[in-house]
Amino acid sequence: MPLYDYQCRENGVQIEIHHPMALTIKTWGELCEQSGHPLGDTAADAPVEKMMGAGNPFKPTKPLDFKKDRAPFRGTMMAPMRTNKF
Repeated sequence: MPLYDYQCRENGVQIEIHHPMALTIKTWGELCEQSGHPLGDTAADAPVEKMMGAGNPFKPTKPLDFKKDRAPFRGTMMAPMRTNKF
C-alpha cells in the first residue's frame, strides 16, 4: 500500500498513513478513523488535503544525453541504466 500525507485545513495537523489507492479520504473524521489519530476538538466533517510530493529532487544543470552522461545519476533515486545483460 502506498504512503500518503494529509493535512487538515482547520487545525494544520499533518498525518502520514498507508492506505489502498482506491480509498479516497476527504474529511478529518475519515482520516482519524483510518490512521487511529484522535479526533480532538476539530469537527469530523472538516476537509483534508492530500499533500503532493515534489517528485525526484534531481535537477540537471545542462541538457543530458542519457546514454553518455551516467555520472549525474549516481546517488539519485533513479533506476540504473539497462545493459545487454539485463
